[in-house]
Amino acid sequence: MYQELTAANVYSSVSSPLYNPANGEFIGAVGFDEPKDDKLGYIYNILPILAKFLTLFITQRENQKKIYSLSFEDQLTGVMNRHALYRFLNEHPDRKFTYYYFDINELKNGNDLYGHAYGDKMIQNAARSISELFGRSRVFRMGGDEFLAIHDEIGPQDILRLDYQLGDIFHRNLVSVSFGHITGKGGEKEFDTLFASLDKEMYKAKKIYHNIV
Repeated sequence: MYQELTAANVYSSVSSPLYNPANGEFIGAVGFDEPKDDKLGYIYNILPILAKFLTLFITQRENQKKIYSLSFEDQLTGVMNRHALYRFLNEHPDRKFTYYYFDINELKNGNDLYGHAYGDKMIQNAARSISELFGRSRVFRMGGDEFLAIHDEIGPQDILRLDYQLGDIFHRNLVSVSFGHITGKGGEKEFDTLFASLDKEMYKAKKIYHNIV
């Protein structure tokens, strides 16, 4: 810090460290650079108050981030959860989207043969792979091994291109996933209605996979 201050032509400073009151972790510092001698008394009085206020502000902000994460993010994969999905749908009731529904192949076998830690890695790998194309904020974990991804409405040619891209990503990341897609409007009620058709599309692909294997 001294080098940084001198580089900015600051040669004297009065500061106070900031510590997280919950765990004692250092989170920053607050201070006054080049204080004048006749202001030091005032600075010494105000600095503890300012440090306490900033510590409270920073810790509250971090707590809000944690609450958001617990409310809207899947803790295993880092993608969004069902709560986030319905919030997104209800924010865009009149827009049309192309929905992709994914199911990991052979997860049960992975759990049975190598344990649930291995199965968790399969789930995380699938989530990362899907997020490569759709972005983490548009991928939602629907269940143990099922994910939904949302793309702005696209036509058949773009869907075909997206299918090929997904295949390449899954092959590169060594994960096997069956998926189907359907286009429809946002809104929770509209989505719940079309989800049965989307689920059928995914299971068509699942059936093809099992027939091949």
